[in-house]
Amino acid sequence: GTRDLNSASERGTRVHDACESLARGLSLPDDLNEDELGCVASWRAFLSAWKPEWLHLEATCFGEVDGHRYAGTGDFFAQINGLSVIGDYKTNRGGLHTEVGSQLAALAHANRIVLTDGTLAPMPYIEAGIGLHLSADGYQVAPVDLDGSFWDVFRHCLSIWEDHVTEGDGSIRPERKAMGRPL
Repeated sequence: GTRDLNSASERGTRVHDACESLARGLSLPDDLNEDELGCVASWRAFLSAWKPEWLHLEATCFGEVDGHRYAGTGDFFAQINGLSVIGDYKTNRGGLHTEVGSQLAALAHANRIVLTDGTLAPMPYIEAGIGLHLSADGYQVAPVDLDGSFWDVFRHCLSIWEDHVTEGDGSIRPERKAMGRPL
């Protein structure tokens, strides 16, 4: 139920924050449980094997496609094996889901990125995308095709959202609000 979702969300947030702290060279929180520490150990194993050179961590990006604007946040942008890579890490119990592909494709196609100092800059060229699943048992890396079907799915979903759920000013149409949650 809802409690399980909240617990999974809290677990994901705690692991995510701990991994970001390590990437930034900061210390880990001292209140992580055994499962969370296992996920962080998997993150460390990923770092050791893949040796990413961080370009941006938790960077917000803005894009526009087919006349529709969007925004999102990338977990990491890095140089890995000579490639400019965008990545997202997940800790859900079921492994990586296909939504990660559309999320990364959208971010890779964005036009602007917010830098650490808060300034808006042109989006760096992204050559590859990876979804990274972290669990207490290890990690899984899945490549993402940033220009194929994931990008197409994102563009179509954005178009449907803009054309059927929101008004011209971006607000949710009244008949969609009555449904509880839009789409």
